[in-house]
Amino acid sequence: MILRVAWFEPMAPEVEAEMLNNLRVRFRAALQAQPGYVSAYWGRAENGSWVSTSLWESRETVEEAGKRANEVPLVAGQRAELIPSPTSMEVYEVIEEG
Repeated sequence: MILRVAWFEPMAPEVEAEMLNNLRVRFRAALQAQPGYVSAYWGRAENGSWVSTSLWESRETVEEAGKRANEVPLVAGQRAELIPSPTSMEVYEVIEEG
């Protein structure tokens, strides 16, 4: 299995609100529909930074899934310029599971 971890810098309130709206109305379902998807979690630190983690069956599925999920059209009223991209991202091979 493969673990994808993405980090986001603290966001202005309107950007964070749009990011959460995008996650709830479009992106989460788009990810869950991808072959190889296992699970995903999003978290916010006290300083306002965010982390996104997702678990995938293989490296091939995680590489294709991000592209396909991002190709899903925005919902009416969404503003692409307010939906942030990660500051950095890493992909890890899962060695142990607990």
